[in-house]
Amino acid sequence: MSRILYYHPQSNFSRKIRILLAEKQIHYELKEINLMNKPPSFLEVSPIGKVPVLVDEDGTTIWDSSLIAEYVDEKYPEPRFYPADFRERLECRKWEELADTLGDKIISLWILNLTNKGNPTFYQSMLEQSINGLFPVFEKQRRSN
Repeated sequence: MSRILYYHPQSNFSRKIRILLAEKQIHYELKEINLMNKPPSFLEVSPIGKVPVLVDEDGTTIWDSSLIAEYVDEKYPEPRFYPADFRERLECRKWEELADTLGDKIISLWILNLTNKGNPTFYQSMLEQSINGLFPVFEKQRRSN
């Protein structure tokens, strides 16, 4: 059985895993999923219906990019993606979650075409407020390094 990554080309979460696999020089087959018309075979491997999904050579199936990254880093430890030290690894995962959240919210605005400034909806305002609240957190971290 070959290793398969189910993905969508516009998914930032899929890109995260593709970069990780490339950095670790792990070979895999790509299967693009139409997220507007998900095939039943995809829903069998991804009960939550989201990409990415990694099916490893032994049949192990993982969905959610952070779970996939952790699995790949544990199973294929060289080169390391996450630090070996517990505290450093925790800090790394916190920043990964912040980046995932920011990316998800920005893409939600883009997908829903809510970037017009004419008459913002409540949902648009909520997303923009959340996004704007994350930028100072990243800026503070950037200044401290």
